[in-house]
Amino acid sequence: MSADQARRDRLVAELQRAAKARQVLPGFLARLCDRELSQPGRSDREALKRAKRALHQVGGAYLAPSMRYDRWLADLADADPGPARLARVAAILGTHTSMGERLGRLGDYYAALFDGVSEPDTILDLACGLNPLGRHLMPVTPRRYLGCDIYLDLLAFVASASELLGHPVETFPHDLLDGPPERSADLVLLLKTLPCLDQLDRSVSRQLLANLDAPTVLVTFPVRSLGGQPKGMRSFYRNRFAEVVDGLDYAITELDLGIELGFRLRRLEPGNRPSAPPT
Repeated sequence: MSADQARRDRLVAELQRAAKARQVLPGFLARLCDRELSQPGRSDREALKRAKRALHQVGGAYLAPSMRYDRWLADLADADPGPARLARVAAILGTHTSMGERLGRLGDYYAALFDGVSEPDTILDLACGLNPLGRHLMPVTPRRYLGCDIYLDLLAFVASASELLGHPVETFPHDLLDGPPERSADLVLLLKTLPCLDQLDRSVSRQLLANLDAPTVLVTFPVRSLGGQPKGMRSFYRNRFAEVVDGLDYAITELDLGIELGFRLRRLEPGNRPSAPPT
């Protein structure tokens, strides 16, 4: 093992001591540490601090301080099927920032998101978070629903809870910075994910969209900060998205989601040029 690898491994082990890093895909933590250690003259202490900050920005900020998966699963199992159990699902969804923002209008949100989408056989939800637990409100009923994320405990919970709710989800860990997972689907969901990838590598969003094995992709962006302020985010992300998809073989339609900026991407047949993205 080289000195650089040993240094990286020590930093990963130190990072894993943080509560919100213990259940994160180890390869993703190693990537964060490599990224910070590659900066000339950066101390281990500063690299660790910056790696923790990056992990918070791309994932930890969206999770409650304590995600009590075992307790939540027990609560779901104890609740009577029907309204009582769905009320507990709603309470759980509220612990995730993105889902909490949608919660009061989740049915309407999904109706607008899936508007114009043909019934898919397989959905692939990238960086899924707790979104798959809203399947009972989605106006589509795929035969297979796949979800990936970097949080191993979250994925285990989603798999168990979705089975209990009667809408099974096949979960698996994956780092999108490595590119799309080797899965094909009729429909891919990328909900408020591209801005997180941009914080680590601005080239990844375009590469990801170019290489997805799916005819239809639904992409959304936030329009307010975590503190609830607009800060010109709708315009900023509309322009950023246009930059990302410029020249890619998709026909693009902007979606009226209200609480998020959304786009439907349809893969064009070879030889055709994409329609211009909204400006």
